[in-house]
Amino acid sequence: MSVELEAALWKQWGITQAIAKASGPNGGEDVKRQVAQTLGVPLWLIDRPGLDYPEQTDGIARVLAFAREHLAIARPTDQSRSKNPGA
Repeated sequence: MSVELEAALWKQWGITQAIAKASGPNGGEDVKRQVAQTLGVPLWLIDRPGLDYPEQTDGIARVLAFAREHLAIARPTDQSRSKNPGA
């Protein structure tokens, strides 16, 4: 969205403070910063919390092993298939 259009909307809606996620240029953060500065509106940006990924992989075998280990997922046996044919 352009700075002009965003500013027009803020004026029309009577925005006196703005809260937004810190989304970078692709998310329109730079436009919000410019509009807030131009209109003298306080802008509160909320950063995304950092995430710690203890396991990372690009292989399906590791994904399945992780799921079985942590979610107690097991392969169906022939006996369980006969009891539940839709599984």
